[in-house]
Amino acid sequence: MSTNSKIQGCRDAYPSVAGTVPCAVAKRSVRQRNEWPEARALASAFRPLKRGRRYRSAMSLPPATRPIAVARNFGFTLIELMAVLAIIGIMTAMIIPEMRGSYNDALLRSSSRELMSVCNLACSQAIAANQTHRVRLDPITGKYFVEKRVRRGAAAGGFMRLRDLPGGEGTIDRRISIQVRSPGEEVSEEPPVQPPPSSANNSPAEPLLEAIGFYSDGTADAREIVLQDRDGFRMALRINAVTAHVSAVEMERK
Repeated sequence: MSTNSKIQGCRDAYPSVAGTVPCAVAKRSVRQRNEWPEARALASAFRPLKRGRRYRSAMSLPPATRPIAVARNFGFTLIELMAVLAIIGIMTAMIIPEMRGSYNDALLRSSSRELMSVCNLACSQAIAANQTHRVRLDPITGKYFVEKRVRRGAAAGGFMRLRDLPGGEGTIDRRISIQVRSPGEEVSEEPPVQPPPSSANNSPAEPLLEAIGFYSDGTADAREIVLQDRDGFRMALRINAVTAHVSAVEMERK
């Protein structure tokens, strides 16, 4: 066989490497590539991509041929987990008291807004109907409702509860203590007590309801409603007798 025919046979058998290396080297290269698939995969992984892109990442290699640093599974040690848990515990111990104070403060302010809205409602109803209205408030149970003066009928001159008035009745949270006083009057240190039952038929006595009147000319009874939460924070709702305006004022902590 001539030399040219040998070269042509080598090119036909190994077309991918023929023309670049001698035939003997091409045979050895192809044989090694077939015997070591890891080397073949490594060579194909780092082969340049089209359009001048970068070489392939080492993560595209089979697990057996990846570098040790890439194949390692990262995780957390026991010391790191304990440190994180300790930090979470410290932050929780610092945040919970603040959240409790924020909740009590929000409860106190929401209760004051609720009473302010019912007072404004009674005032607007008195002016619109040209009829005296008043807010009845039970300091023990926290219940309140709006009633109006009756002009006709057997109950003329008395007051009738408005049950169909939206926002005309409700209950303040029991964690908020309520006291109604006149302007300048000192706040009682002791909470209001439920009156004992009557001795006649041993029936429960009528609860002592505070009454705040709102009149048709836009005036009202001068009263001050003091609200206090369990932490001693207080807020006063002051009703102006001339304008019937209700203002909220923060008081010193008890």
